Amino acid sequence: MRSFRSSLARTLAVALVLAACHSNDSTGPVAVLTVVVSAPATTVAAGSTLQLTAVTKDAGGNVLVGRTVTYSSSTANATVSSTGL
Repeated sequence: MRSFRSSLARTLAVALVLAACHSNDSTGPVAVLTVVVSAPATTVAAGSTLQLTAVTKDAGGNVLVGRTVTYSSSTANATVSSTGL
């Protein structure tokens, strides 16, 4: 289970890095400062699925709608689809 939690943490970190990319152009969109990734449980049995949800926020903590978050996995211990499943 510890290995899976570690893999899940790495997967979430990749999602955060990808979603945090933004434009520094003053006429562009408001920058994403944080990405909150949540799941309905903290553990998942091998072979099961768990739906992840990501919410992007600006420097003021305001939710930014319409932002694309890309999920990916760098390990075979835990995989994630492009929709966070």
